[in-house]
Amino acid sequence: MSAFFVHIGDCHMGPNARNADRWRALDQIINENLDRADLAAWLIPGDLNHARMTIEDRNAWAERLRLMAGKAPIIICYGNHDLPGDLDVFARLASKWPISVVSTPQVLTVVGPAATFSVFVLPYPTEAGLVSAGVAPGDMVPTAREALDVIFMSAAAQLEDARRRGEIALAVGHVNVAGSITSVGQPNIGQEIEIDSAMLARLGDGYTGLNHIHKSQDIAGASYPGSICRLDWGEIEAKGYLTVEYADADAHLVTLPLIQWHGLDVPAMYHVDGHLHRDRFDYRVTAGPDGATVDPPQTWTGCEVRVRARFYQSEKDLLELSRAQIFANFAEASRFELELIAVPDRALRAPEVAAAKTLTDKVAAWASVTLTILPDQVLPFVPALEHGDPDTLLAQVQERVSALVSPTTTVEAREEAVA
Repeated sequence: MSAFFVHIGDCHMGPNARNADRWRALDQIINENLDRADLAAWLIPGDLNHARMTIEDRNAWAERLRLMAGKAPIIICYGNHDLPGDLDVFARLASKWPISVVSTPQVLTVVGPAATFSVFVLPYPTEAGLVSAGVAPGDMVPTAREALDVIFMSAAAQLEDARRRGEIALAVGHVNVAGSITSVGQPNIGQEIEIDSAMLARLGDGYTGLNHIHKSQDIAGASYPGSICRLDWGEIEAKGYLTVEYADADAHLVTLPLIQWHGLDVPAMYHVDGHLHRDRFDYRVTAGPDGATVDPPQTWTGCEVRVRARFYQSEKDLLELSRAQIFANFAEASRFELELIAVPDRALRAPEVAAAKTLTDKVAAWASVTLTILPDQVLPFVPALEHGDPDTLLAQVQERVSALVSPTTTVEAREEAVA
């Protein structure tokens, strides 16, 4: 009989608008694999939660873990988002098969329904843990490799012993591999404690499954399933989980595993950048904020959309038509966010206007720049605005307006015309 492992990526459960999507994704994984006769273990190497667990999420995890452990053992380790002590309670749940919660690097030997296997488990390498191992705090990132390499050498020896005993040997952990690619297409190099291809090669043949990077990928002999749900606007890629199948596990044959990625039905997330004009909204869909332009979906139905719209501050009160177009464009989205960003422009003047010395010249320059046709009567009044007496000017304007009003016009209409 084969031995079948299910590797679940970063879940990041927490009290926010997308938590229900994450639980639905996890339930899809459980339902698709719960009744497999060759199920050997569930692997969840870190970031079960986004921050400190709420009571609701703890209860929801406990319910699902008991169900899963009724079929096969569960291997859990701490990720960088799992706070110390938060996951320990799950190891005490009453279940048919054990739930192992690992907080320090170690090799576990597990007897499951489909196979006996040994697994090297590497929780997220914390600064506190490496300091306790003798690494100087100031030299954390550059010298962490030496401390981790010792851990890998010890684990490699134990995994090799397991292979000699005819056991399946594999590794899981929560760590960054140098050069791995994030969802926005950037490699992670030297930004945090990481492992490299030489360290992974020490572990020998077999499956190495890692969490931490949210974009699914294979790198240096390790596999990331990616997060089970899109967690921010930069995660535009498809989401899924991994399964690992060892054939003829009961015959103690040394074989390479078959690794398969399975898609999850989770909402797509799109970031939209654009500019609001008085009569339209010009936009492009990007690979996250400030990302490259990507093709929009055929339909926005079921998608989450965030629109980041910039507009000129001077046109703030003239944008109702284009705002209405935004809401009409994305009316089918399941969730919609609109961020309006004002671009200051009131203090900016055309060079011609700024260079003009008199108010008359400035008005004439403004009309030229904006292609505005000024009536012949306007410019002669401008010097009076700049240099004349305000009361005298007002009286002159009222007199001219009164002359334009018909003698039969009512007093109220005349006053309204003057105003």
